Amino acid sequence: MSPQASLATQAKVLAERPRETEAAKAWCADGGVIVLASEAQLAEFKNAAQPVFEWIEQDPLNAELIVAIRELKAKTPASPGAEAGNL
Repeated sequence: MSPQASLATQAKVLAERPRETEAAKAWCADGGVIVLASEAQLAEFKNAAQPVFEWIEQDPLNAELIVAIRELKAKTPASPGAEAGNL
């Protein structure tokens, strides 16, 4: 696949994929439940996952890719987040 075809495919997929809020609404409409984590729970999750990242990053290529992913995340605007509804 040429670089132009890859870029065109990537642009098409990103433009056509459902946004998180749309996917969440569809999930809930089908009976699914989404539970929001608190800031403290997110921090605890990150701390628990840190040893996994350290193990994965022992491979230099993995470490490089994780840095690239984190840089991309830092440059990407966040989509509107979910809001807790009435239960």
